[in-house]
Amino acid sequence: MKPAPPPQPQPRPSTPTDATLRAPLHVLHVAGSAQWGGGEIFLQQMAEHLDRSRFRMHVLCPEEGPLKKELTDRGVPCTTVPLSPLGDPRPLRRLSSMFREWKADVVQSHGARANFYTRLAAGKIPNISTVHNALSDYPVHPLKKTLYLTLDNFSAGKASAVVFVSESLRKEFLDRAPRWKEKTRVIHNGVDLTRFDPAKKPPEKLRAALSLKPVWTLGIIGRMTPQKGHIYLLEALRRALPLLPTFQLLIVGDGLLRPWLENTVTQYGLRPYCHFLGVRRDIPELLSLMDVLVVPSVSEGFPYVVIEGLALQRAVIATRVNGIPEILRADRDGYLVPPRQPEKIEEALYAILKNPAEAKARGENGARRVREEFDARKAIGRWEALYLELTRGRENERPPANTEISDIKY
Repeated sequence: MKPAPPPQPQPRPSTPTDATLRAPLHVLHVAGSAQWGGGEIFLQQMAEHLDRSRFRMHVLCPEEGPLKKELTDRGVPCTTVPLSPLGDPRPLRRLSSMFREWKADVVQSHGARANFYTRLAAGKIPNISTVHNALSDYPVHPLKKTLYLTLDNFSAGKASAVVFVSESLRKEFLDRAPRWKEKTRVIHNGVDLTRFDPAKKPPEKLRAALSLKPVWTLGIIGRMTPQKGHIYLLEALRRALPLLPTFQLLIVGDGLLRPWLENTVTQYGLRPYCHFLGVRRDIPELLSLMDVLVVPSVSEGFPYVVIEGLALQRAVIATRVNGIPEILRADRDGYLVPPRQPEKIEEALYAILKNPAEAKARGENGARRVREEFDARKAIGRWEALYLELTRGRENERPPANTEISDIKY
């Protein structure tokens, strides 16, 4: 009979390390706007996908608006801190005080004004400037644009990192501020692939609720501002109207140009074909009702709507500006056209009608690329890695894990 094996040593109870005793990293965001756009979608995604066991977030909004409600509904505390007018020292003092009182581990800002104030207010706290749009394309008076550019060039050196949502935005920045190259990096936007799933069937109830016909359906989604180029799509449709089959155009969004665009639709004889739907939150469902998504912008950063359209295998016509060619590859994923040229949009529409199989193949190519490269969860993971990188070595400055949320002033 074999002797019994000697007793194996029992593992020692694990001793909590400093890391396990520390509270989640507190990431404080300074939003550039409380309205709805790319930077605001970014914050919504953060609220949905950020690992709450490792990070918690708080958002400062410069005004009241839909962003605040969206984030509050997702359990993210929001505080209103006015950032206007540019150059006013009060936001600087207020932000500086808040960053320290709330024991922020990382401060991340969005947009030129928020970036400027946050860089100056953060002091020794790691701070990230996020660039969603080309500053040189801002639709403001030339003197004000010069002021923005000057302040941005001056203050960029105080950022721990300047992160761009596209390579084109990074290049635009380095062309005017090359000395800050080491601070720059690119993290592309992504989309929630569970929401933008081409396997889901188009919602027929929504089609009926919007009184849509079963005809060729075009769409444009975005704020009604000159930057989004609505007029170029309307001009293309006016030119192509005699040769197009029966169609309808879904115009999603709102803004200062809406009355003018509605008048233009009437003048162009397009009123029977157009549906002005206003601001909507059911973008995946609306996109699934479209055969063609048109993005005629004259300036963009790395637009979510292009990724969303491709994710749903739509035929996408978009302008060759800023970060769009980094998403949509010419002749492979969609149809790239020059900006401000409605005749090129017209040609792309004819190409889709002439060869629907090719349009379908491009949409499928685009969907595969989005799944591989532009998944929101992967994008958020890159941001989380950056937060950890910038706070490495600061663990002893963070509050212990048993610190109550109520102990940190909101």
